[in-house]
Amino acid sequence: MKALPALPRLHAITDERIARRPDLGEITRLLAAGAGAELALHARGRALSGLEHYELAVRLSAGPPARLFVNDRLDVALAVGAAGVQLGQGSLTPEDARRLNPRWWIGKSVHDLREAEAAHAGGADYLLVGPVFPTATHPDRAPLGSARLKEIAAVGLPVIVIGGVTPERIPALLAEAAIHGVAAITALWHAADPADAARAARVARARPARRRRGAQPHHRAASHPRGRHGRTGGCDRAGAFRRRGLMLDIPFTIGGRSFHSRLMVGTGKYRDNETMARAIDASGAEIVTVAVRRVDLDRTKEEGVLYHLDAKRYFLLANTAGCYTAEDAIRYARLAREAGFNEFIKLEVIGDQETLLPDVQGLLVAARTLVAEGFKVLAYTNEDLVTALRLEDAGCAAVMPLASPIGSGLGLLNPFGVRTIKRRLKVPVVVDAGVGTASDACLTMEQGVDGILMNTALAEARDPVAMARAMRLAVEAGRTAYLAGRMPKREVAMPSSPLEGMLD
Repeated sequence: MKALPALPRLHAITDERIARRPDLGEITRLLAAGAGAELALHARGRALSGLEHYELAVRLSAGPPARLFVNDRLDVALAVGAAGVQLGQGSLTPEDARRLNPRWWIGKSVHDLREAEAAHAGGADYLLVGPVFPTATHPDRAPLGSARLKEIAAVGLPVIVIGGVTPERIPALLAEAAIHGVAAITALWHAADPADAARAARVARARPARRRRGAQPHHRAASHPRGRHGRTGGCDRAGAFRRRGLMLDIPFTIGGRSFHSRLMVGTGKYRDNETMARAIDASGAEIVTVAVRRVDLDRTKEEGVLYHLDAKRYFLLANTAGCYTAEDAIRYARLAREAGFNEFIKLEVIGDQETLLPDVQGLLVAARTLVAEGFKVLAYTNEDLVTALRLEDAGCAAVMPLASPIGSGLGLLNPFGVRTIKRRLKVPVVVDAGVGTASDACLTMEQGVDGILMNTALAEARDPVAMARAMRLAVEAGRTAYLAGRMPKREVAMPSSPLEGMLD
């Protein structure tokens, strides 16, 4: 999954006139030369048509840097892969916007303390506040001034100020209101030397801001390198971020679909369908896999598995379990789609009947074919990094390395291999097969993977419903522990209380 960059501090916002300037690309290049990675470019134009807004965003995204924000038009932001969106008072709520893309920086334009508090409560990541000083852009709107700006900054979100904010005024704003950054239209796009204008704002902002004692930092976690292409991100670990002192996680998203539960469960091996239904309910899982080759696809038969699974409640994921060739797997994937399943398919191509380990070559052939046919493929594989990278390159929506062989219950045998796959891939990594009990699930999630799929651990437990409940809690605990970050392991004891100030 794409890592989230730190929130830029200089925001260059366009309007309709700027959007139509023939030298837009050159000015963008100059602004980037002056501000570097601190620069965000806002594709904004209230009078622009949808197509014009899209073309503006494309032109801005063509130049450095890649931190593109789109104002109001969330459809355009999705189309161009923007880093963030800026919402006006008449836009969707931050919560609604986050459903479209949980990776966006979501800003809210506010003009007073009431609007700022509402934006904070609604889940905004930062505030665009103004006008701070008198400006020709909004002559009818009274400037906030530093006192009211200070009240808004105390709400606790990063504040980007706009409206008459010159480089000379920025040090005072930093000292009085602890602002995060500056936004401008005319001062940047119409400057005689855009690079110097951006550089002046950047230099002024470089002075450290004084922070009130006990105040929380007004930013997400510092950026850190990750990924095989050297991408950087500002998320805490696997994409979570901190807000109001709490660790918040991002949704579990595969192929554009988001889920709350990171536990996926199967439907095989249960002693009866009633037990299966109760266990799935206790697990809290939203994604339930169905082996197309092994179940009756007639949903009207009470003795069938599908009769007991509410398609409105569960996301039914067809899988190709039991297929030993690429041709068989492709055929059953197509059959599932014809039978009314969605375009998602959990792809298995088994290579050995005794160990049930995957046929890597056949898996890659089937994955490429199904991706080309429009399937969103979740590929079951071993814990080999090279295979995982090739599956990602083939277009798979997720890669699913095993913890240990199917049905073995041996738990996570190669945590290093699984961690490496998660670190190197951009697509979600879901561990599939081999988890035997709750401690296995917790340990697996502590590796930073996006989720776990299990079946036998529930179906063959003495009490499948109780085990399903335990697995749900274990997955949540493991994920939370990973995000929290464990203490370092040491070979010597360390006192848990300070030695200074002890009574003699």
